[in-house]
Amino acid sequence: MDKDSAPGSEGWRLGLTPGLHEWFPSKPERPPPLTVLIALLWQSLDDHPGGVAGPVLWIGRSCWPYPLSLVRHTDTVADQHLLDASVFIDAGRSRSAGADLVWSIEQAARCPGVRAVVADGSGLTMAESRRLQIAAESDRQRGGTPIQIVRSAHERGVLSASRSRWRVTTEVSKEHDDRTQGWTVELLRCKGMQPDAGGARRWCVRREHGSGNQARWEPIVGPASRDGDLDDTVARRHRPSAQSRTA
Repeated sequence: MDKDSAPGSEGWRLGLTPGLHEWFPSKPERPPPLTVLIALLWQSLDDHPGGVAGPVLWIGRSCWPYPLSLVRHTDTVADQHLLDASVFIDAGRSRSAGADLVWSIEQAARCPGVRAVVADGSGLTMAESRRLQIAAESDRQRGGTPIQIVRSAHERGVLSASRSRWRVTTEVSKEHDDRTQGWTVELLRCKGMQPDAGGARRWCVRREHGSGNQARWEPIVGPASRDGDLDDTVARRHRPSAQSRTA
């Protein structure tokens, strides 16, 4: 069994598997957790050292990172593989415009040459999330495409067909060391592939000054918090029957 099918302490790699993955900040006023997603994308590139297999599409202005944040500095070398592979797409979310954003994400996921998609998922409905999940896994021969959706914190209670849901909390250094950035990444839900018994569901992601975008993922021992995010099977049990709705 490989490390992806038995994630254990590296269960965060679930976010690199084909399918729809949703990412939430811990508080409504927090920005999208783009830095953690950039670290995840770099890990995907490091897993395939032969080079970039295809472009990474950033869809929706709210999830466009600052270009220099896509450059990783290692020793004296500036690694631009992720920046060179990135394509920024401006797509609107207006319903009157025919939901261009959802259409753009779907088409990107179905394109055989795309390596990954990062997109604005604000206001995504259950039906739209199911549509994108199907698109992400449409190309079985190629293995599918991971779609990273960034959403606001207040949307955590919205039902979704996504394969996984993640929450990112910014950590403040106890030593007040401005040279180190830290986040707690928590797996809230994952369909069809759960960490092994005793496996981590939370990780501390740290990036030190001078290491560029090279981040370390360290498992956190202990029970994960529960925020009421329901799996579909649980949600169905809580939905009233048709008879009770019409009574």
